[in-house]
Amino acid sequence: MLCNGFLMNIWQIEMERSPYSNTLLFNRNTKLSLSIGLLLLFPALVQGADSLYDQQILQARQGQYAPFLSYLQQYQLRHALTPSQVADWLQVALWAGQDDEVVKVWRRYQVYMPIPARGTAAAAQALRNQKQWQTSLTLWQQALSQAPGSDDYRIGYIKTLADARKDGEALSEARRLVAEQASVAHLQTLSYVYLRLGKSWEQLLVDTQILDREPQNKPRWPA
Repeated sequence: MLCNGFLMNIWQIEMERSPYSNTLLFNRNTKLSLSIGLLLLFPALVQGADSLYDQQILQARQGQYAPFLSYLQQYQLRHALTPSQVADWLQVALWAGQDDEVVKVWRRYQVYMPIPARGTAAAAQALRNQKQWQTSLTLWQQALSQAPGSDDYRIGYIKTLADARKDGEALSEARRLVAEQASVAHLQTLSYVYLRLGKSWEQLLVDTQILDREPQNKPRWPA
């Protein structure tokens, strides 16, 4: 099976695909939900099913989203999905640019199962992409309550505040982020807030700090 950190390393790249996208990191640890009876009677079948699921996850990690999404669509017609599998579905659908699918799946499953933080954040990002700011903010807060130490969820929340034109709160939170640690990711967040506020001079000053830290990379904003 895949380790808990499996899904995390592609999140940042995939969530920069639109001006309203955010970078986030996630993990992937999924196992097919099979009965104890099947586990005892058909161990080879179980191993084969797990192997197929992991193979689809590997392909999705490499940018081939369709096989996994198609597989899970068929699988969920015959089996109950686990919360981890639903989170996988939400993440991969987000990577594939299927914001409507992400929101639909989240609304279906969040009613009767606890969605892991990474799935909640995927839904928050999809709603942000759709410019449903307030609902997105609510889900970012929910994801942060599930994973309080997530820097990426916090960044997503701050940038959505800026998108929603909650200017004072966005600027205050972004400055606090940089005060805690002036990392490139945090400076990019502050730069994005200044961009949304139309404060070009302040944005330029922050971008200069980014270039000082990473001279090989020009500042990027969508994020």
